Amino acid sequence: MQCGCCFLSHFTIGASTTALFKAIGRLRRDQQGVIALDYINDMKECFKETTLIWLLLLLCDSVLCFNLVFGLNMIPVGLSWIQVPILFQLILVHIVCFLLMARFELKGLLAIKAAWIVGNRYLLISIGVMGCTIVLFNMSLYVPASQFLLLGSLMGLMIYRLTEPLCSAIENTE
Repeated sequence: MQCGCCFLSHFTIGASTTALFKAIGRLRRDQQGVIALDYINDMKECFKETTLIWLLLLLCDSVLCFNLVFGLNMIPVGLSWIQVPILFQLILVHIVCFLLMARFELKGLLAIKAAWIVGNRYLLISIGVMGCTIVLFNMSLYVPASQFLLLGSLMGLMIYRLTEPLCSAIENTE
């Protein structure tokens, strides 16, 4: 039972991230409402689409990582390292995709395409968010849960603050 509950959260990362970005965006625009209820409604609204996109991106990441780790002996050395920039590009799409889906109501493959373009256009911001995400992941492994909740919340706010100029720049170009 515990394994099923913990594993379920890996499937819903896309939906929960999109709903979180929508809730934070509402708070930033000073729209009134119940935060928890809005979060749950947003998660229900975008669950199917964001979960499918998350699983598609996760499958691509898994194939590339598996191939990098276990396939280095089978592929000529020069060709194997071509996968590293591809994996980097996929991580950029992960970072920006759900933010764009929440902010601009993008759907499906259009969201992935826009995330790739925006992630590369604002590369320094994307790398900063990627660094914060790596720090957050490492903290989750070594920091006690009570401290992680506080530090994780602060890191989440920092990631949102890093991506805010990105969204503002996109809105100004429309």
